[in-house]
Amino acid sequence: MKFLFKLIVLPILSILALPLIFLALTYKSVSIPIDDFEGVTAMPLSQMVDEELDTFLTSNDSNSSIGINIAQANANAMLKAQFLDINDKYLDENATDDEKNYVMKEDFFGYQGSWVRMKDDVIEIESGLHVFVGGFTFKTRLLIAFKLEVSTEEVVLTLDKLTVGNLPLAWTFSTVSWAAERITGQDIKGLIDEQLNGLAEFDPQKREIRIQVDTLLEETMSDDPQSLALIRSLLAFIEENDLLDIGFVEGEFEARLKLGKTRDVDTPIVVISEAQKILNDEHL
Repeated sequence: MKFLFKLIVLPILSILALPLIFLALTYKSVSIPIDDFEGVTAMPLSQMVDEELDTFLTSNDSNSSIGINIAQANANAMLKAQFLDINDKYLDENATDDEKNYVMKEDFFGYQGSWVRMKDDVIEIESGLHVFVGGFTFKTRLLIAFKLEVSTEEVVLTLDKLTVGNLPLAWTFSTVSWAAERITGQDIKGLIDEQLNGLAEFDPQKREIRIQVDTLLEETMSDDPQSLALIRSLLAFIEENDLLDIGFVEGEFEARLKLGKTRDVDTPIVVISEAQKILNDEHL
């Protein structure tokens, strides 16, 4: 009997247990980080740059710079603004539970939203999802974490984590590539490269997407060769004079252009009198 139990019953129990194990590993309840969404107004990047430029022009020295800082709260405020376009009652305490707790809710699922966490040089994007089956709510989350490296020559995104619930899946890329090749006749690298449309290359072994800045400019500005040449010259000037600082500082993404380094501090400033100034057309 013990032999039959091991031969027949144990394999059956193991097969039946696999879906339960999968559900247990992928089940995870997440709470919307309301504090990250509240109290911060999303500022357009153009406005951020305008303010920095105004400050620089008003008062500057050889150490002055202009740039943008995107903190975790700023990134989440931008996301919330997008979610409110979909559901204007999202996170509204006076709304119903379905309206305030979901960006969108259908009969079979509810999307809680997505939020960003910045840790050193890693960006985490977590999304909450509820699936409704009968009277049961299956709760899970998708967590994507990647490292970001940016320079004037290239942008590199490296996948650090891919987790559904508590089940890590980043290590499955080779298996996914094999399955994709069997089903579609094309491996995952080919599929992703096709979606990137030549703007970037995907390396499944390193789990990274590498975007060449010059290729991106050429593809997006091919119809304006003069502007393309100007931007290429500016990038070359910035690279040659080490004017760009970009990366993560104390958990914030920061990009700063050190324009103060281009300031001529040796040539004396010439001050002209009011009589010498050209104030209108008649003076010309």
